[in-house]
Amino acid sequence: MSPKHLVLQNYVTRSESIKSKVANLKWQEGVSYFFSQNIPITSGAINPIQLANLMKPIFDNNTGQPKTHIYEMGAGIGLLSKQLLDVIQEQLPQIKDQLTWHVTDYTEELVQAMHSTQLFKSYKKTVQIEALDMASFQCSPNQSPSVVIMSYLADSFPARHIEVKNGEIYEYQVQSSLKSNEKIVDTSVFPPEILTADHIIQKVKSEALFKTTA
Repeated sequence: MSPKHLVLQNYVTRSESIKSKVANLKWQEGVSYFFSQNIPITSGAINPIQLANLMKPIFDNNTGQPKTHIYEMGAGIGLLSKQLLDVIQEQLPQIKDQLTWHVTDYTEELVQAMHSTQLFKSYKKTVQIEALDMASFQCSPNQSPSVVIMSYLADSFPARHIEVKNGEIYEYQVQSSLKSNEKIVDTSVFPPEILTADHIIQKVKSEALFKTTA
């Protein structure tokens, strides 16, 4: 007989699900998360030389302006911005003093990590490292972006799964459950503790983060 499934959380928008909330917590690890989860941290398919050349007409059009503001949203550890600045320094040195480069991320942990690595030490006059939430981004008119770079960012926004059927709009929602015979080992305590399904549910319900749990 198949084990019964116990409900951890009733149907909610995907971004409010337990899985999504746990995934978002992982960013608190800071820089190490990029390595433990094999997240691309180099330019990969994004060629910084090609990207700099695409941006060159914008720089040319802004000649004579006080500053050209470039924003990288969700910069992570800032490597793409660093590579772009290196290319500009080498190939377009005449525009370096024209730039204010905003290297931003949503999490304070990653922002602090960028400060601590001194990655932008040679660009102190050009780079501003900032915590910034793309979903509520605002800036003063004199800091309006000429270029916004979002690499691997849009797919991390909270999403709703929508279907249109017979002229009606429906949202697919997510229910979280686990098997009644499920067990996990809690290594956050010593000695490690074996948690049964009932214990797991109790722990999840006790966490403020999961206040919508059933």
